[in-house]
Amino acid sequence: MSRLSDLYYELVQDEGPIELEAFLERVARGEHGEFSPEEIEAFIDETLGMMIENIRVKASEAPYYEEMAAQVEAETYERIKALKEKYGRRRS
Repeated sequence: MSRLSDLYYELVQDEGPIELEAFLERVARGEHGEFSPEEIEAFIDETLGMMIENIRVKASEAPYYEEMAAQVEAETYERIKALKEKYGRRRS
């Protein structure tokens, strides 16, 4: 787990659920110290992996979720791509 993952989960425990983009905005503003675009992108990739795994687990639990899984995965990849472009290496 990365420094950003540790920080994110620490903040979630202290503050409750935090939207991923809101967290990344705080990181980009330097509220939690300095992180390189590479570190931010690695955190985003790590988060993507967890999100896709959660989608697949839900899809295996119920037919309704299984029917939606491909669409939700595609939307998730697009959202993550946008976050990487905004906060990852491409922004520097």
